[in-house]
Amino acid sequence: MNLTDLTVYSDSKHHLLWAESMVGGSTELNNIGNIALWVGVLEHAFSTLGFIILGLKAKKETAIFYNINILICAISTYCYLLMATREGDYVTYHGHLQFWPRYFEFTVGTPLLLLDLGLVANAEKSQIFFIVVCDVFMMWSGWSAAIAKTESVKWVMFGVSCLFFAPIISTLLGTLRKNVESSPIAVKKLYDFLSLYTVVIWSGYPIIWLLRDGFHLIDLNTECVMHTIIDMFAKDVFGYILISNHHVFEDHDTVDTVTAIVDAEHNLPPLPPSPRAIRT
Repeated sequence: MNLTDLTVYSDSKHHLLWAESMVGGSTELNNIGNIALWVGVLEHAFSTLGFIILGLKAKKETAIFYNINILICAISTYCYLLMATREGDYVTYHGHLQFWPRYFEFTVGTPLLLLDLGLVANAEKSQIFFIVVCDVFMMWSGWSAAIAKTESVKWVMFGVSCLFFAPIISTLLGTLRKNVESSPIAVKKLYDFLSLYTVVIWSGYPIIWLLRDGFHLIDLNTECVMHTIIDMFAKDVFGYILISNHHVFEDHDTVDTVTAIVDAEHNLPPLPPSPRAIRT
């Protein structure tokens, strides 16, 4: 081993020791962290299969919700598999281990969750586009904060991420709620619950970031356990709640169709005069 190798080894060891001292423990995965990641693989795989089976009997007007939640859980399964097999490791400048598939999952999966809510609220395309763009920038700002080389950049990027979260909250709890005011009471109640549920659950992600990447109060393994739990509620449980209420949309569509037919029969416009009658 030459002097250059010793210098690189010394620097790497220094970064690792610095990271361990900052989090108060090992930066490597132990059995607890590994188990948490594999539990994530299994829970999302089970939900993917469950949504596929349930979707086989779905009616046309609700099939879109099954398809979206199948994609959400399938993407989560893939990303958790990458993390569990250690194919998604990313070591930061300070020797801090991060998982890039987690942020890939956030970037691709959470817009689909917002699409679910947008469809329930019968939102306009521009409204859905707006919150999806904010969501993508929120996630990538969070990733930039997680891998930042300096403390100042880290906190600036975290602040930017929170700024993009703010319009998502205001849209879900404000603008889109107004969209369902004229909807049947069952649809309105479902959206009110799911929108508030989403905001509360999603608020847990920046808290986890603060605990590990921000203030270094927890280690990697604790973070994995917390993410596995919160992902289950944010994706799997959310999907089952939505799917279990699919009758709300079926009933709504049926009532609207019958009402339209009855109104059309009782309010037929007068027939125009025939050309022969006009000539005479």
